[in-house]
Amino acid sequence: MAKLTKQFIEVEIKQPISGQLFIRDEDLPGFAIRVTGRSKSYILEKRVGGSNRRITIGKCSEMSLESAKKQACIMLGEIAQGKDPRTGKRISTLSDITLRAHQGITTVCSDREPRPADR
Repeated sequence: MAKLTKQFIEVEIKQPISGQLFIRDEDLPGFAIRVTGRSKSYILEKRVGGSNRRITIGKCSEMSLESAKKQACIMLGEIAQGKDPRTGKRISTLSDITLRAHQGITTVCSDREPRPADR
């Protein structure tokens, strides 16, 4: 854990050769920076609907640290109210998650043209 500042992000964080690097903020629990070989992104890690979620807030090059922290606080408030910040929908039970996933798959499958049968 580190105290994230603009200078720390720009100067001290080096991009890894391979994989991902996570630098978590000591001031705001769940807020972190994900560093890959190509970019640095602000993320929020939190347990939502019974599973751990890693939600990307935005790229470090496109938004300031202060605005990313404000967005993370808004997302944490939504999670505390029982909403999934990605969709804005309420997640209350495992069956709700399963039903929503099934509806998404049905929508995707119904939008596609059927393939001709292989012979």
